[in-house]
Amino acid sequence: MAEHLLKCDGVKDCAETVTHLDHKGFVYCAKHGEYFRDPVYRKVRKLRPHELNRLKRGEQIARY
Repeated sequence: MAEHLLKCDGVKDCAETVTHLDHKGFVYCAKHGEYFRDPVYRKVRKLRPHELNRLKRGEQIARY
């Protein structure tokens, strides 16, 4: 199965590796994930290795 290319949703043309996920399903690199983390309005957390592998295969993550 081919791997899907995951791109950071933080800034257009960001080429960093995806490591974070927010509560709406957007993915971010470490830099933008920490930048967009806001305890009240936007919940962002680090992806677990098995979740990242699922996303690379084009599968969904069950829940935030």
